Amino acid sequence: MTILYIQHRSHRVFSLFPTFLRRPNESIGIPLRLIFWWVHLVALITAAQAKHQMIVKHSLAEGYSEADYQFLMRVTDLALAGSFLCLCFCAIGVLTARTLRFGLLNLFLALCDAVAGVLLIVCCWDAHTHVARIWHVFYIFSIIPTGIEMGTLLYTYIKGIDMFY
Repeated sequence: MTILYIQHRSHRVFSLFPTFLRRPNESIGIPLRLIFWWVHLVALITAAQAKHQMIVKHSLAEGYSEADYQFLMRVTDLALAGSFLCLCFCAIGVLTARTLRFGLLNLFLALCDAVAGVLLIVCCWDAHTHVARIWHVFYIFSIIPTGIEMGTLLYTYIKGIDMFY
């Protein structure tokens, strides 16, 4: 014979709403982080394809030498490769589900990815943008969030927080 324990509550708080609306991290934070991660990735791919035009038309002076062009191409490639690596490192926290439990972190990283994506798209489309703007986006919106993600991953490994659920 199985005995079922039934708990009766005199009132329910938020009983009309599904439970995911009461958990803003799961309903808003994590989807925003994933969506804006993809926005940042697509913007990086767009910037990688538009770098030649940005360098030739907007970054080099009239009568430039081949060495100047090669230097700017290498520097831009380095910034884009670093951004790709930082973005992949931030994906590790999502794929292992170690950093998804922190709602404020999810919101911060989503906003950083959104701003980086928008700035990279604007840099590619703007008629007078220098290649140095890619470095500025890389410094502020790739390195800083990756450092925070690294610190959070280290914290979860030290505390033994394994999974999101």
